[in-house]
Amino acid sequence: MKFGLFFEFEVEQGGYDKVTQLYDDIIAQICYAEEQGFDSCWIVEHHFTDRYSWCSAPEVLLGSLSRITTTMRLGSAVCLLPFHNPITIAERYAMLDQLSHGRVEFGIGRGVSALEWNTFRPGLFGEPAMESRPLMYEAMDLIQKCWTLERFTYQGKFFSIKEPINVIPKPLQKPHPRIHVAGGSPDSYRLYAEKGWNLLGFSTLKPLIEVAREVEEFRQAWRHSPRAAQPGEFSELAFVRCARTEREADEPLIPYHKWLIQRFREFYFPNPKPGTPEPIPGYYFGEPSYSDFKKHGMVVTGTPGQVIEQLRTFEQYGVDRVMCQFRIGLMPHAMVMDTMRMFCKEVLPAFR
Repeated sequence: MKFGLFFEFEVEQGGYDKVTQLYDDIIAQICYAEEQGFDSCWIVEHHFTDRYSWCSAPEVLLGSLSRITTTMRLGSAVCLLPFHNPITIAERYAMLDQLSHGRVEFGIGRGVSALEWNTFRPGLFGEPAMESRPLMYEAMDLIQKCWTLERFTYQGKFFSIKEPINVIPKPLQKPHPRIHVAGGSPDSYRLYAEKGWNLLGFSTLKPLIEVAREVEEFRQAWRHSPRAAQPGEFSELAFVRCARTEREADEPLIPYHKWLIQRFREFYFPNPKPGTPEPIPGYYFGEPSYSDFKKHGMVVTGTPGQVIEQLRTFEQYGVDRVMCQFRIGLMPHAMVMDTMRMFCKEVLPAFR
């Protein structure tokens, strides 16, 4: 099982003076992780989230990282395709693949925020994400054509190219960088497998036991697809913290975790309907307990030995890569590095 890094870029509302230091800290964490053998980093994309996540252009940060890292895979997690011109995205990530000497992992998603949809796609669908899936599929189809064809035209439901174009540069990786898609529902897995798309999952938002079902359904889809000879990759996001004792791992984490979960609820689930099934008690309609998150495997915390044991569960479920989120909420850089150093010294060796 491989290990990557994942970042949310959390800053408090109005924290304009904190952003430069945040980016510097995250770049330092990524460089350290590469030295220690992490295989990848994954950069989020959000817009207008001034109470939560301050990273609106992941390809810009990944371009910077392409020149100061040498082995780490550089992933978007995810590029929100419905909010962009796919030709522009094809150009930017092809250039990034060239700059990084072929290290791009292209993660894509539909976007879920009503504010983002109403800003970038006003009046197009009536309701956010009503046709987000076909829009994402068509955008990705056009991007792949941009990456592999010369002088082509295109006519789809959402995009049209009437005069032949040749998008340059092409990616260094042939035929193009690997494609990963966020989340996903079982009815999508068959199509993802047919298209050769890998999966990015999020154990931070659901009980860990659900990961076992998702991995199995994803594997089944690949086994029955034309791509069965090369099974897809399943990556899973996890909050991770280790310390000398379980108490030292959990108690300092609780306020940062609570802050981030509150932001998740505001951003992803602003208006839950009564009766909506909750991943854990109180998630939508109350104050969820940190102990419930831990009981359901939605945080990976404890001593190095306990963290190893919890990560073995991911491995047993068939997860190919755990994307570790060490910086949780407004956690300071020094606290993040303490966990990372212990993790790299005492946890990583158990999986090599």
